[in-house]
Amino acid sequence: WSSREAITETDGLKQTQSGRAQYNLANMYAHQKRYDEALATYEHVISLDPADRDSMPLYHAGQILLLKGNHSASAQYLERAVAGYFSPLMVNEEEIFHD
Repeated sequence: WSSREAITETDGLKQTQSGRAQYNLANMYAHQKRYDEALATYEHVISLDPADRDSMPLYHAGQILLLKGNHSASAQYLERAVAGYFSPLMVNEEEIFHD
């Protein structure tokens, strides 16, 4: 392989139903500032996970929409990202230590 990007892109284009391969592809696009492709790929990952078990594609899609100035669509994705039971973006109340 010529680069890790080549591996990521090849995997993502071949494994279109793999949430992980698609998520990695979306991350690569975002890192390369190919935001339209990244957003479309994150949205595909989200469609593969209707239970919103993984909040990170929702978070990244929301961030791209925020960057593009689409605040209402961004808010919808970001609210879903923090609302899910499996969201690493929120700390459960019992995990907060009090003085």
